[in-house]
Parts: sequence; C-alpha cells; structure tokens
Amino acid sequence: MIPRPLDKLALPENLDGRNGANRATGRRQIGADDDLDAISAWLARVASTKNTFENYRKEAERLLLWSIVQFGKPLSSLTHEDLLLYQHFLADPQPKERWVASERKFPRTDRAGARSTGRSP
Repeated sequence: MIPRPLDKLALPENLDGRNGANRATGRRQIGADDDLDAISAWLARVASTKNTFENYRKEAERLLLWSIVQFGKPLSSLTHEDLLLYQHFLADPQPKERWVASERKFPRTDRAGARSTGRSP
C-alpha cells in the first residue's frame, strides 16, 4: 500500500473497514459503508471552515495511512492500544524514509513530495 492523499486513495477490501471490528452492525449513526466514507462524513461537518477542514483532513489521512500502511489494519478496527502506538509513531515516525519529507513540505498534488520520501506517487 502506497501512502496517498485521501481523495486519491483506493483501499483494498480487507483494509477498507467495511467489516471493521468496531463498526456497529445494524445501528449506523452515519451513512458510511467504509472508513473512507466515514472520514468524508466526519470532515463534512467542518467543510465550510477551510483551515479546520484542511487540518482535520491531514490528521485523519495520517491516521488512516498509518493504520493501513504501517499497521495493516482498517481504521474502524483500531483499539485503544493501537492508538497508543500511533501516539508513539507521531513522536518518531519510522521508517522516516516512508513518512518524513527529506527537504521541505510539498503541496498535496506535488509528485516530488512522494519521490523525496522514497514513496511512489
């Protein structure tokens, strides 16, 4: 799985969260069939506030990508213990070649950002 922005991310069925361990069956609170739909619904609440939307999207994207790329688990299956591991990851994202740009921040659409971190776009 290659880290990509949410709007370009296609999740394999085993990681899309449709059957996540924490997904309530028959008692849906939102109209989301999988984790990407759930993130989109959550982000829709702040869509009218550009900075908040961009910050929330960045953090949701970071958590989702870590969950599927680094941990191999759908977002909707994360446990409290997994989130503690994620906190440690945020303090020291390893492997750095995958998660940290070597020179500077890149715009979301800049393919150079993926190359500089050793990721494919």
